[in-house]
Amino acid sequence: MINIELYIQKAIPLIKNSIFSALIFAISVFCFYLFEPISHLAMTWLHISFYLISFVSILTLLYFNQRKPIFFIIISLLSYILINLLKLKFPNIYATNDSFLWLKNFIPLNLLILYFLPQNKLLSKENIYLIIIIFLEIAIGEKLSLYLPNISFLLFFITSTIMLGKATQTGYVLDYSLFYATVSLMLGIHYYTDPTAITVFFSSCSLIILVSIIQDLIYKTYKDELTNFYSRNAYIIHSNTLPLKYSIAIINIDDYDKLGIAFKKRGLSNIVRMLAIKIAENLKTEDVYRYNKDEFLIIFKDESKENAFEVIEGIRRSIASSKFKIDNKNKIVNLTVTCIVTEKKRSDANSNEVIKRAKKVLQKTLNFSHNISSKT
Repeated sequence: MINIELYIQKAIPLIKNSIFSALIFAISVFCFYLFEPISHLAMTWLHISFYLISFVSILTLLYFNQRKPIFFIIISLLSYILINLLKLKFPNIYATNDSFLWLKNFIPLNLLILYFLPQNKLLSKENIYLIIIIFLEIAIGEKLSLYLPNISFLLFFITSTIMLGKATQTGYVLDYSLFYATVSLMLGIHYYTDPTAITVFFSSCSLIILVSIIQDLIYKTYKDELTNFYSRNAYIIHSNTLPLKYSIAIINIDDYDKLGIAFKKRGLSNIVRMLAIKIAENLKTEDVYRYNKDEFLIIFKDESKENAFEVIEGIRRSIASSKFKIDNKNKIVNLTVTCIVTEKKRSDANSNEVIKRAKKVLQKTLNFSHNISSKT
């Protein structure tokens, strides 16, 4: 029974992160099979919607300088344009055209490569190398298509399966949406002889990506992606709704910069993630914020600093007594945190003054010692 509850607790966030993408995909499949063929007017609106949604998505991603989704949109947009051009130029034999065969086979491979790219900035040297690779694909694509004319569905199936596995592992909104977008493209290419299918499923792909971009931006405003705690932006918003009585605790990761030098960026991310898990294990309903890269902030509503101190001291001891394994290596490291707890006073105008007082004491403590909890 306990295992079932644990599975449910793990599944609920995953379902929540994929619900909108799955819903859009389901509606597109439902509309295609139930209302096909779609009227000429509806097709025209779908054409316009596809280009408009793609344009809005690209502008949004350019503004926020995000790389991975924009390549998915560009591939779907160029593919859609190319398919329609081939249909106009070769209305009866476009399906056997070398360019169309290349398109069918290389879309899933390109999408799979792009799916595993890190979410870096859009303008970088790495993206130039990526474009060169795509041009090399075009150079050899037509010849390979002669030997692999009917393998596109298999490639799409393998690609979408791998994407689903990664999305299930990470639980990220964007990973789930790109999986559903790829499946939509797969159906559009699979039913290439039906003009309705191409328009419906390519439009579904673009809408899924746009909705996920909006979800992802909202999530990053309120949540820290690494720890799943609230972000500093969320604290700024929530601080206006704090009760009259509350205590604030700050947990500082000891020797954060030295850990970064020793374990590099990836190892440091794993350290922060593991410490976040330890903190969450020792809390009940308190709100936790990743206030800075090396600091967590906890709000104890309607609690005195004495009660909050007991909880924070428990967290400190739990971390100090634990052994942490970094980057799947056998090396075990000891990690510690230094904590400070303070309570809102009548003279404090807002929570920022409470935090300022706590950080001043914390800084003095860190100058002399680590791995202790104190209150002020």
